[in-house]
Amino acid sequence: MGSGMQDLERQLAEERRVAELAREFLALEQTDIEAGIERGLGEAGHIAGVDRCYLVAVPGSQGRDADRYEWVDAGVASRRPHYEGDTTLGQFQWVSDRLRRGEAVKLARLDDLPPEAAAEHEVLGRHGVRSCLFFPLRSGAATMGVLGFECHRQERDWTQRQIAILELVVEVFASVLRRKRDEDARVESQRALQRQLALAKQLADLSRHLVGFRPEQLAAGIREKLPELAGLARADHIALTSFEPRSLKAEEVYEWWQEGVPAESRRGAPRHGDFPYATEILGQGRVYHVPSVAGLPAEAIAERVDLEVRGVRSQLTIPFFSTRRFSGLLTVECLSREHTWFEEDITLLRLAGEILAGALFRMHAAEELLESQTLLLQSQKMEAVGTLAGGIAHDFNNQLAVMLGNARFVLEGLKDQPDIASALGDIERAAEHCARLTEGLLAFSRRQPVEDRPLEVARLLHEVQGLVSPLLPASIHLKLLVSETVDWIRADAIQLQQVLINLIVNARDAMPEGGNITLCSRRRQVGHQEAAGLALPEAGLFIDLMVADDGLGMSPEVARRVFEPFFTTKEVGAGTGLGLATAYGIVQQSRGRISVESELGCGATFHVLLPSAPPERAAAPRASVVDELEARGRVLLVEDEPAVRRVVQRMLSDMGFFVIEAQDGATGLRIGRERLATLDLLITDLTMPHASGIELARGLLIERPDLPVLFLSGHSDGRVERVSGELERAGFLQKPFDVSDLTAALRMLIQSDSP
Repeated sequence: MGSGMQDLERQLAEERRVAELAREFLALEQTDIEAGIERGLGEAGHIAGVDRCYLVAVPGSQGRDADRYEWVDAGVASRRPHYEGDTTLGQFQWVSDRLRRGEAVKLARLDDLPPEAAAEHEVLGRHGVRSCLFFPLRSGAATMGVLGFECHRQERDWTQRQIAILELVVEVFASVLRRKRDEDARVESQRALQRQLALAKQLADLSRHLVGFRPEQLAAGIREKLPELAGLARADHIALTSFEPRSLKAEEVYEWWQEGVPAESRRGAPRHGDFPYATEILGQGRVYHVPSVAGLPAEAIAERVDLEVRGVRSQLTIPFFSTRRFSGLLTVECLSREHTWFEEDITLLRLAGEILAGALFRMHAAEELLESQTLLLQSQKMEAVGTLAGGIAHDFNNQLAVMLGNARFVLEGLKDQPDIASALGDIERAAEHCARLTEGLLAFSRRQPVEDRPLEVARLLHEVQGLVSPLLPASIHLKLLVSETVDWIRADAIQLQQVLINLIVNARDAMPEGGNITLCSRRRQVGHQEAAGLALPEAGLFIDLMVADDGLGMSPEVARRVFEPFFTTKEVGAGTGLGLATAYGIVQQSRGRISVESELGCGATFHVLLPSAPPERAAAPRASVVDELEARGRVLLVEDEPAVRRVVQRMLSDMGFFVIEAQDGATGLRIGRERLATLDLLITDLTMPHASGIELARGLLIERPDLPVLFLSGHSDGRVERVSGELERAGFLQKPFDVSDLTAALRMLIQSDSP
């Protein structure tokens, strides 16, 4: 009876101690919970009668270490065990499996362990443990920690009543641990919210920082913010790489290095396309994350070698897309340590990177706008000058027609007076030289009639080489690179030869000490966006004819003005300034574009970009024309320039025509209607007061659709071609011309009426 009473009193005393422990925990302030747990472990150790009592809490969030608390009796403090692993029992697989299932483990003797618990037996024995208890701390169905009891000085077997008391202790500790975890979660939530607010503020500051810059200052603003962004990523190196469709140059890279990173490591992040494994991942829009170089797969051997050579231990690359197009990369690297970037880190870096990429897009858009405005102003200026040049050439050709016509007429009658004939011959040759100058003006203004036909590029380049070689000194070597592919373009062969010869001669003049000139071609596919940027009429496959030299080169200012008419850097008398302006007009007339790349001291490369145009099937040859022109009938000649009208009237009269003259379009229309039934031919200038030549022809052809019409003009602006479908028999003759040119044109009209 006495023993039973003692057991009962002992049980009541233990229960009171447990209740007192529970009251103490309930009274704890949130800030005293950890200290309370440590004090409570001592009380629990005394209740259990053990030498060591500890609590290990499983981490409540990713990236945190386990929380550890323990009490050790003073008599065994020197024999305190130190276990390995993420938790105290991390390497005890047999024990851990039972704890995860919510089971308690009692080991009165280590020899009670089964064979599959050999690891537990070895480690516990090595640390002097003779008996132990492990209780899971539960929250619902989850195990949130373990409460352990160990005896080191002697073995001990716990009775069911003692186990029941300890289970009450376990529930008290589980309750306070749940309270602690809830408080930790609340604090962590507040911290996370504060971090998010701080990060949002940082991102907003970054955006405001970049918005405050003018487009031309954005590059400096981006570089200024890279160290701050690297700090957020905990990185030693950060690189922002931009890929722009308008740019055919290498990618644009902005980067920052932590101070102290050795020079051999500062080779920058891998260039896009250098490494296939990373490129495939990034091309799919996925993040390329390398927490440890050792973790790279076998197929990433190139990536592994690069990182190891540069001393990079961790790398993260985030791709960016603009309108579904791969537009850039943000790369961060750690060289001093390995680092894992979690999803929240990646999200932050992605947002920051998109802000930077947006700033780059704004900068490039501003550059493209400025470039487009410059091209538009240049185009408008060239168009205005071209219009002026075409008008001057038209009037000049009228005067040249008079000079040449009269000079040749007088020469026919002065063959027996050689001195006078020689003087007139000089006048004729001077007028012909002036006519060639006006051809250059007309080509620049795109008002020169052209013989547009398919040209094989390789053959064209060989012909140019043969024509220009005699013009080059022995100190200059002309190298011709001909593609193995057969390429075709459509242009006027003579004019295009003129363009290329002009470029080669300019290259010769830029190399007074000699050097190399390269003439070559290549295919180039031009998309719609690039075509718009290059002011091309359409996208597609183009042939790029290039003339490159290693001469003096040009400054940016000279390169911008090089195609302007009358602009030249040569000495007075050494050049007219029309060569490249004429080339510009010829290429534009052929639906292409000419441009130049040059730097002072680095030579120049001219690009003549023309649409690829495979030849169509050749048409059947026409019947031969009669050798002699049977000139009979009445001709209505309408020309507003009296001198030109007299020259043409004389030519026609000499051929045998009866000529009726009119001084302007309105007079010609009135006379033509009066004598329409008797007319055999209408010859009219294109540009006249009161009514143009086309208006005159339309007025007469309403009643006489079969009337042959020959148009005369100092230039051709395409008007004849546009109305040619309305006319059954029409021709065009460019001023100035001689009697043989007029005869050939009239033959063509007769030929068009032949069966």
